[in-house]
Amino acid sequence: MAERKPIDEFVFILMAGLVLISIIIVYQYSQNQTTNNVTNLTIARNIKIFNFGDFEISYQIGTENIIKKENIRIEKSIFSENFVGYSFEISSDKLKILQASNLEVSVHSTSKNGKIIIKINGNEAVNEVLDSGTYLFEVSKSFLQEKNKIEILVEKLPTWKFWQPAFYEISFKFYINYAGQSFKDFSFTLEEDDLKKFENAFISFKTSEESVKNGKVTIRLNGGKIYSDIPPLLTNITIDFVGKFNKGKNKLEFSTEPGSVYKIENLIIVISKRR
Repeated sequence: MAERKPIDEFVFILMAGLVLISIIIVYQYSQNQTTNNVTNLTIARNIKIFNFGDFEISYQIGTENIIKKENIRIEKSIFSENFVGYSFEISSDKLKILQASNLEVSVHSTSKNGKIIIKINGNEAVNEVLDSGTYLFEVSKSFLQEKNKIEILVEKLPTWKFWQPAFYEISFKFYINYAGQSFKDFSFTLEEDDLKKFENAFISFKTSEESVKNGKVTIRLNGGKIYSDIPPLLTNITIDFVGKFNKGKNKLEFSTEPGSVYKIENLIIVISKRR
């Protein structure tokens, strides 16, 4: 598959180039006849191109283990303190469709004379005395961002045995549940003259071979559906009706169905108008 990719890219560039050349060419029709009142007629075409590059859309449902650590000892005494901190990341796409996040803590051993405190980005997710066993804590979505830090420490409780350290030996894992649609939208602006002299428009893009094509790609222009299908390697969509466009801001939106991940490359919109 990887060996054919340069050929696919060449074919895509060649086809896209031919399409653009066919639009950019200025058509002139001249008839040099002197009878029947036929006059010379020149029709010229002008274009406006919007290039939006590469992007990805998906519809995902699942669970992802973000961070897992085993056999950690945290301790605090009147003389010393041992705590831990770890960094982890959550992709922006997963954050957008995040449904729930959970922290599972397994306590293997504890002195029972201190509270375990677990903070995520400075926010307390756990602050209590735990006995041996496994516990599940729900973490507020508001605590999370793309780059995160989890801190685990012990707070010693007052006791007459003040010399005894408070400790926990634990393992933990943090995971998220996500479900939803990751879509992509683009804005572009058209002037009054673009609409008055509108001839046609086309949308062109390439679908990467790495895409997971389990569902259709749906494209909407200003809220109206203009495409819904499983796209081939190269897709060209022609729009002949000016009423689908707005004067001023226009919005093009891509989305897909469950189980699909589409990597879209070289998205362009070309508006063609008469001079």
